[in-house]
This record gives sequence, C-alpha cells and structure tokens, in this order.
Amino acid sequence: MAAIVTTTQDTGLPDLIEDGGEVRVLDTILAERLGYDRPRDIRKLVKRHREALGGMGSLLHRGANPGPKGGRRATAFYLTEVQTLFILAKSETARANVELAYVTQVFTEFRRGNLVARDADTQARLDAYQADRQARLARHLEEKEAREDALRFLNRGCRR
Repeated sequence: MAAIVTTTQDTGLPDLIEDGGEVRVLDTILAERLGYDRPRDIRKLVKRHREALGGMGSLLHRGANPGPKGGRRATAFYLTEVQTLFILAKSETARANVELAYVTQVFTEFRRGNLVARDADTQARLDAYQADRQARLARHLEEKEAREDALRFLNRGCRR
C-alpha cells in the first residue's frame, strides 16, 4: 500500500491511499467534503454501519495520532468508492443530499437503459452485483419475517 497524496491532516495519515488497485479516502476528508463541523464524528457513522460496509469490501482502518492538542489515539477508516457512497447516503448533511441526488439521477439513467456497460466483463460485474443485491434483500426479508414471528409469539404469550 502506497500513499498517493501527502497528508494534510494532523493525524499523520495520508488523505488518499491506493490499496489493491483501488483508491481509498480517509474518513475525515470525506466528512470535511460533506460539511461536518467535527470531521471525526463521521467515525461514529462508519462504526454504526460497520457490518454493511464490510459486505462491500474490507473496511481498512489505521491508528490515528491524537493531533496537536493531545487526546486519545483514534481509529481512522479508509473507504472505497462504494463504501464512500454508502456513507454519503447515511450522513444526512445538506452537501450529502446534493451529491446523493446526483448519484441517484445517474443510476436512474442506467436503470432506464440510457447508460450501458462498455464490455462483457463490466456487464458480468453488474450482473454479479445485482445477484448479491437480491441475496441480501432475501436475507433481510427472512430476518424481518423471523423478528415479526417472534414478536407475534411473544405478544400471544403476554395476552394469556
């Protein structure tokens, strides 16, 4: 893994890195671009969605220096493009809403067939993503149904 942009952060970490042929962005850089008043707060969001992010690829993290004012060492995350888009959707800042609207419009055009895969390999990846999406949705629905069944069962027991 090699740093591709020099650090501008007081964490001692580079803003962007290359990992396995993919560019990753430091969480606090994303937070600044999204208008967070306290960029480190984005880490709470990343941690809350750790499982989902891990399903999109490894969730790369590094120890971050506490900064010039001292404090505790922190865990900084480097997000892939897909993970970044997920956090974008979850961050609920005004800037994120603008960016999310743009991404949604592009994907809508793709879904309508106005954008097409450039080759068979790309189409195969898109098909694999769709299959993974369908599997995740099916698991989600199964889990939801199991929770609802459990609640119905518990509620019947309380009425007796």
